[in-house]
Amino acid sequence: MAVTAVLGAGPAGLAAAWELSAAGRSVALFDREGAVGGLCRSFDLEGCVFDVGPHLFKPRRAEVGALWDRFCDDGYAPAGEDAACLYFGGGLHRSNADAILDQPWRRVIKMGGALAARLLRPLRVASAEDLLRNLRGDAIYRDFYRPREEKFWGDSLTRIDPSFYATQAVDPRVVIARRLGLGGGAAPRAEPEVPARYPKSGAGRLYGRLAEALTASGFARICLDAEVVRLVHAGGRVRAVISRDTRTGEEHEHAVDDVISTIPLKALVRSLQPGLSGPVLDAAARLRHRDLVTVNLVLSPEVDFPADRIDVFSDDVEVYRVTRFRGLAGTSGRAERGVPVCLEYYCFADDASWRRDDASWGVVARHELEQIAGVDASRVLASSVQRLREACPIQQRGYRGWVAVILDALAGFENLQSVGRNGLFSYNQMSHSMECGLLAARNVLGEDHRIVPPGAGESVVF
Repeated sequence: MAVTAVLGAGPAGLAAAWELSAAGRSVALFDREGAVGGLCRSFDLEGCVFDVGPHLFKPRRAEVGALWDRFCDDGYAPAGEDAACLYFGGGLHRSNADAILDQPWRRVIKMGGALAARLLRPLRVASAEDLLRNLRGDAIYRDFYRPREEKFWGDSLTRIDPSFYATQAVDPRVVIARRLGLGGGAAPRAEPEVPARYPKSGAGRLYGRLAEALTASGFARICLDAEVVRLVHAGGRVRAVISRDTRTGEEHEHAVDDVISTIPLKALVRSLQPGLSGPVLDAAARLRHRDLVTVNLVLSPEVDFPADRIDVFSDDVEVYRVTRFRGLAGTSGRAERGVPVCLEYYCFADDASWRRDDASWGVVARHELEQIAGVDASRVLASSVQRLREACPIQQRGYRGWVAVILDALAGFENLQSVGRNGLFSYNQMSHSMECGLLAARNVLGEDHRIVPPGAGESVVF
């Protein structure tokens, strides 16, 4: 029987494996971690469920939503009343506008004047910094946005591609024109916004149930703690996958007929044997990722946490974002057991932050949580540190050209597809990744879908 290898057991890989197994195709699913879910897996700490970072699900296609509904056995959490706030200037605020207007009036006037000046004399946009300075003014950009965004990228915004922000930002000139009744901007969406969903027991439980169904189907074999180290190819086809057991170091060879890869694009290029041409290897070497450390704390049940999510717009603390999973996940963090809170820290796997031991991370997180939300360190009942390599593609200037070179080379293989967040070096939601996985599987089954990384204003899948 023909075997399709699926590399990576995150949302895209699981969706691809499900579609293939439902069609009676044999699937071998590989993941270097010991659990499915990829960047969206979950874990339990003192009876509270945590995701490795918060994830929401907003399906654009009914079939993708139906797949989630099928495995979400305990329903979705209701939207919280105190969904989000932000930390800026030493305090918490309910919106970006409130955070700025709550500053001393001289500072507010200075920010407003800088915004007006930049609206009248916009910069030529070559970087993310240029775009954000045009949209927010120099003072708001410098004091408000830059500290947060440079934590995320680990680099100056002068070296980041503007496309990441171009699809998210609203031009204040458009807002002003609309307020004055002068029109401007794109037409309103014809369809209502799709509400975000979140499983009460965390996204990881949903993916775990999907994995159980795959195993029960008799068509899928899930290989965990199995890192793909080589793809052996000949004649324009991948012939075998070589995986290494991350616990024992033992390697195993698997004959394959098709491959759907969701692993980082850089790792995929490196794994191909014989190696690809110099320009392709050079393009892959230029791609970088940001790594992520999450410090997960269970707080005393009586702690009244201020919001489901706190976005941090300040460099006086290291944390990027704080999430209370009780608010997002309903009953996954039961009040009598404690309040589950996750603090996200972006770093690189070779820097001093990544190398901190768990106890040191706990000290940092407790101190910053007290500074941001007023939670005394004595209210922390338990903690756990999770480390995620290659969590976020760094979209530095020039990255789209490098990705294009790589994808053009991969298109020369008859039976290899690279999809999903890391497989396309793009940013998307869980639902987009699952959509990619479903369509990649249908390509294996004989259909013809073009799956490309998103650019400004583009969809993930065409």
